[in-house]
Amino acid sequence: MASPSGSTHLPVPIISSHCRRSWPKHPAARRVTYHSLATALTHHYPCDAHLAGYSVPTWPYRLSSGALFPEATSHLPDGIAMALAVFDIDGHAQVDITAWWHAERRKLGALQARHAGIYTYRTRGGYRALGILPDPIILHTAEDAEAWHQCYLGWVAYLQRAFEIGADPACKDWTRLYRLPHATREERGRPEDWETLGDPRHIGLWHCAPTAEDRALAQTLSRRKTAADRAPRRVGNWSDPSQGAGHGLLYHAFRARGWLGDEIEVGKWAVLCPWETSHTKGGKWDSSTVLWAPGPGEDVGWWFCSHTHCQSRDLRDVLGLFSLAELARARPAAGLITRTVQGLRLSHTRGKLRTIPAKEVLAWRR
Repeated sequence: MASPSGSTHLPVPIISSHCRRSWPKHPAARRVTYHSLATALTHHYPCDAHLAGYSVPTWPYRLSSGALFPEATSHLPDGIAMALAVFDIDGHAQVDITAWWHAERRKLGALQARHAGIYTYRTRGGYRALGILPDPIILHTAEDAEAWHQCYLGWVAYLQRAFEIGADPACKDWTRLYRLPHATREERGRPEDWETLGDPRHIGLWHCAPTAEDRALAQTLSRRKTAADRAPRRVGNWSDPSQGAGHGLLYHAFRARGWLGDEIEVGKWAVLCPWETSHTKGGKWDSSTVLWAPGPGEDVGWWFCSHTHCQSRDLRDVLGLFSLAELARARPAAGLITRTVQGLRLSHTRGKLRTIPAKEVLAWRR
């Protein structure tokens, strides 16, 4: 598909909206159009146009995960060709998006120096970077899709380690759609026209060989909650709704230590990383470390640091920094004083809840 020079004649699907129905989930789904990658990236659209990372012009539909089920593969005898490496970098968490973008541009300069021709375009809340795969990765089965997930997470880990670029690991899903640079987001609006870096007619090939460290980090990313899982959520149904406002146990523990920064958006705060001294870049309160309010039925909240040295740390490591006395003081502040369960109720990376005995929490203390 792609020539050795990274030809942008590669045909890609143009999907008029992320709400467009997909096949085979919807057997009567409408066809989509295919255009060259160069055209897709430069055309101005009157609709909220998206593209996908696959290229299957012989079966021009938006594809759902069911396209890899045995009953559907007869329509795709050659499989699904993953032809693009597309990375979504979200800057919504940043207080000053302009300053954040300037810092990201320096990182992208280093990326371009090592991976010539990688194309980048800004979005309203971040940016996307993409390259053409030297040889398409063909998916025939659900096992192939899982292998793609692991490959993609290895690339995400490499970007984090080598350039401190925090691509969204949730984009490992091969069906993922990406809004095009000049789509019209709002009804009766105008096509977006944000800054771009690189030549959309000469996009480079994406070569990446993740190291053992990258592969280890990829395993951590595969177990981590996605951005959608961690989306800011208000919590109702507290035992005592007059207390805590649903901020969660971690919020009050961090505030008591002076580690809590500004609220970035509803249910999300910039916080001081407890392991800040191990960071090689960045500074205090720069939104690289954040705290989310708990979701429905949860008590604790969620913590995340984007720095490489913290990628293997999780909620247990954070709670282990606080004494039982500190956690006991945070409980009534969080509105948990009338809870009758012993210990803490934690939300784990695999999305399951269980009660953690107090003696186990004590074992995490350092």
